[in-house]
Amino acid sequence: MVSKRRNSKYRSGPSTNWLKAKCCSVDECELLGVEHEAGKPASALMADRATGRYVGSAFINPARLSASGCGSGSRSMPDRRPKA
Repeated sequence: MVSKRRNSKYRSGPSTNWLKAKCCSVDECELLGVEHEAGKPASALMADRATGRYVGSAFINPARLSASGCGSGSRSMPDRRPKA
Protein backbone atom coordinates (compact mmCIF):
# COMPACT_ATOMS: atom_id res chain seq x y z
CA MET A 1 0.00 0.00 0.00
CA VAL A 2 1.31 3.44 -0.85
CA SER A 3 0.11 6.57 0.91
CA LYS A 4 1.01 10.17 0.19
CA ARG A 5 0.28 13.72 1.20
CA ARG A 6 -2.54 15.16 -0.88
CA ASN A 7 -0.48 18.01 -2.35
CA SER A 8 2.78 16.10 -2.89
CA LYS A 9 4.11 15.33 -6.35
CA TYR A 10 5.90 12.11 -7.23
CA ARG A 11 9.68 12.14 -7.32
CA SER A 12 11.97 9.14 -7.52
CA GLY A 13 13.94 8.00 -4.50
CA PRO A 14 13.12 7.90 -0.77
CA SER A 15 10.72 10.55 0.53
CA THR A 16 8.76 11.36 3.68
CA ASN A 17 5.83 12.47 1.48
CA TRP A 18 5.25 9.04 -0.09
CA LEU A 19 5.21 6.06 2.28
CA LYS A 20 5.09 2.39 1.31
CA ALA A 21 3.66 -0.02 3.89
CA LYS A 22 3.51 -3.80 3.70
CA CYS A 23 0.31 -5.34 5.07
CA CYS A 24 0.18 -8.93 6.21
CA SER A 25 -1.89 -11.29 8.30
CA VAL A 26 -0.64 -14.09 10.56
CA ASP A 27 -2.79 -17.08 11.51
CA GLU A 28 -2.52 -20.84 12.03
CA CYS A 29 -4.20 -22.92 9.32
CA GLU A 30 -4.44 -26.52 8.20
CA LEU A 31 -2.51 -27.32 5.04
CA LEU A 32 -4.83 -28.79 2.39
CA GLY A 33 -2.16 -29.24 -0.23
CA VAL A 34 0.34 -27.55 -2.49
CA GLU A 35 -0.32 -26.25 -5.99
CA HIS A 36 2.54 -25.73 -8.43
CA GLU A 37 2.46 -24.54 -12.04
CA ALA A 38 5.55 -24.51 -14.23
CA GLY A 39 7.34 -21.18 -14.06
CA LYS A 40 5.39 -19.96 -11.00
CA PRO A 41 6.11 -20.22 -7.26
CA ALA A 42 4.33 -23.00 -5.38
CA SER A 43 1.23 -22.07 -3.34
CA ALA A 44 0.09 -23.63 -0.06
CA LEU A 45 -3.70 -24.17 -0.02
CA MET A 46 -4.99 -23.52 3.49
CA ALA A 47 -8.13 -24.22 5.56
CA ASP A 48 -9.54 -22.84 8.81
CA ARG A 49 -8.44 -25.12 11.68
CA ALA A 50 -11.87 -25.12 13.35
CA THR A 51 -14.13 -25.62 10.31
CA GLY A 52 -11.85 -27.11 7.67
CA ARG A 53 -13.17 -24.50 5.22
CA TYR A 54 -10.81 -23.24 2.50
CA VAL A 55 -9.50 -19.78 3.46
CA GLY A 56 -6.93 -19.05 0.76
CA SER A 57 -3.41 -19.65 -0.44
CA ALA A 58 0.08 -18.30 0.16
CA PHE A 59 3.32 -18.46 -1.78
CA ILE A 60 5.88 -20.90 -0.42
CA ASN A 61 9.46 -19.69 -0.04
CA PRO A 62 11.62 -22.84 -0.37
CA ALA A 63 14.66 -20.98 0.98
CA ARG A 64 12.94 -20.71 4.40
CA LEU A 65 11.78 -24.34 4.67
CA SER A 66 13.74 -26.79 6.79
CA ALA A 67 13.63 -30.55 6.48
CA SER A 68 13.02 -30.93 10.21
CA GLY A 69 9.72 -29.01 10.09
CA CYS A 70 8.23 -30.49 6.94
CA GLY A 71 5.88 -33.40 7.09
CA SER A 72 5.94 -33.97 10.84
CA GLY A 73 2.45 -34.60 12.16
CA SER A 74 0.78 -34.16 8.78
CA ARG A 75 -2.50 -35.86 7.96
CA SER A 76 -4.64 -36.19 4.87
CA MET A 77 -7.66 -33.87 4.54
CA PRO A 78 -10.54 -33.91 2.06
CA ASP A 79 -10.46 -31.50 -0.90
CA ARG A 80 -12.53 -28.49 0.17
CA ARG A 81 -11.43 -26.04 -2.49
CA PRO A 82 -14.24 -24.06 -4.12
CA LYS A 83 -15.48 -25.62 -7.35
CA ALA A 84 -14.75 -23.49 -10.43
